[in-house]
Amino acid sequence: MGEVEFITSGVSNGRGGRWNYPLMAEMVEKKVREAIAENLDEARKIAASTSKNAKVRLCLKKSLVQKIAQGGKSGEQPSYKMQVKRVKDAIKHQLGLRVRSDGDNVIVTLTPSDIREYLNEIEEDITEE
Repeated sequence: MGEVEFITSGVSNGRGGRWNYPLMAEMVEKKVREAIAENLDEARKIAASTSKNAKVRLCLKKSLVQKIAQGGKSGEQPSYKMQVKRVKDAIKHQLGLRVRSDGDNVIVTLTPSDIREYLNEIEEDITEE
């Protein structure tokens, strides 16, 4: 290169890009709907329950969390730990669901009222078809 070295600053290699929280939340919501649709009978039992302890936990595996994070941000992805944080933030703030991480996975907790809400939407879609 010679005696001159070309050094850039203030321009990122994909870092510092914006995260699309609504898009990530939409991807998670689609997965939640699919999970409830696949387990309709169990979901109906939980939705009808008046027990304080009734809830459903959905475990989002590492590969799915990474796919959601990639959909939510173009360019270079940050560490997996930061991807988890961003996906959790999207779930918490956009969908209003309880979420926590467990090892490499993300756990979404659905209460009976959350399930009722999704069940109503799923059953409306079924009756429209």
